[in-house]
Amino acid sequence: MKKPLESWWPLRTFLLVKDEKFILELFDKVRINIWKYFSLDLRLSISKTFQNLSDISTSYREARITNDYCRMKEQSGVILYKDSFQQPFSTWKNKVILETEREFATYMMDRDYPRAKAKMEQIIDYYKLTDGISIQLLRCRMFNLINLMLDATLNNSFDEDILSLVPQDYLQKLLQAETIPKLEEELMGMLQQLIQRDAESHGSIQQKIELIDQYIENHYNDPALSVQMLADRFHLSVPYLSSTYKQMKQIGILQKIQFCRIQHAKELLVQEPDMPLAQIAAKIGYGNVQTMIRIFKKLENETPGKYREMHTNYMEGKDCDK
Repeated sequence: MKKPLESWWPLRTFLLVKDEKFILELFDKVRINIWKYFSLDLRLSISKTFQNLSDISTSYREARITNDYCRMKEQSGVILYKDSFQQPFSTWKNKVILETEREFATYMMDRDYPRAKAKMEQIIDYYKLTDGISIQLLRCRMFNLINLMLDATLNNSFDEDILSLVPQDYLQKLLQAETIPKLEEELMGMLQQLIQRDAESHGSIQQKIELIDQYIENHYNDPALSVQMLADRFHLSVPYLSSTYKQMKQIGILQKIQFCRIQHAKELLVQEPDMPLAQIAAKIGYGNVQTMIRIFKKLENETPGKYREMHTNYMEGKDCDK
C-alpha cells in the first residue's frame, strides 16, 4: 500500500459547517474515490475542539502532532487527536519494564529464544504505547533493545567480534525507519539474524568442547591452564564457555581441570610412594602443594597422604598374597 495522502485540519475548519457528520461522510467518499482512481489512501488528522480564534495555532499544532503520530503507526482515515495517543497497559510500571528488559537479556543468554522473542514483543508494545512518544525517542528505545541483544550475545558467543553478527544495513534501516511497524520489522529481523547465526555455530561449538577436553588431558600439568586460558585459546568468551561446557558435560570446566589433575595425582601417589607431595603437585600443574591438598580433599573426601597410605598398604597386601 502507498503512503496515505496527509491532511492536518484544525477542528475550527469544521465549525464553518454546521453538520460535522456531513464533513466526515464527504471525506469518506473522497477517500474511496482517491483510492479507486489513484490507488492512494487518505488520512485526516483532527485536533480537539477550540472555541476561540486565538487557539487556531494550538489546534493546528495538535492536528500536526496527530498526523505525525499516525504516520508512525501507519494509520489512515480520520484520526482524532484524543484517540491518537495511547497510554501503556495499566499493569505496566517503570519497574516492570526494567524487569522485562532484564528477563529478555537473561533469555537471550540462556538461548531460550522463543521466550526472548515473546519478551521483546512485550517491550516493543510498551514502547509504542507510551503517551506522546516521538519517532526519534522510539528509535532510541529500539537501539536500547539492540544493545541488550548485543550484550547478551557477547556473553554468549564464541565470536571475538560480536558486531560481525549484525549486518550493517540493519542499523542503517533502523535509522531510516519512519514508522513503528518498520522499526519493529527491522528489530525482529535483527533478532532472527542472531538466532540463525547461533544455530549455525552450534555444531562447531560441540566440536570445540571435545577439543577442549583433549587439550585439558594433554596439558593438565601446565600451571597456566585455566578457564580464561582455554577461552582465549579457542576464541570463546568465559561466560559462554562456562555455561556451554556445563550444559554439554554436566560438570563445570574448572571442576573438569581439577578432576583431571587429581586423577593423575592419585596415580603418582600410588606409583611413586616416595615422591614428596610438593613434587607431585608441581607435576600436575599446581605451584602450591596446599592448593593440591585442598582440592584433593574436596574431590576425594580424604587427604593425599591418607589416600597414599591406604592404597600403598592395599598394594603391599596383594603382593603378600602372591
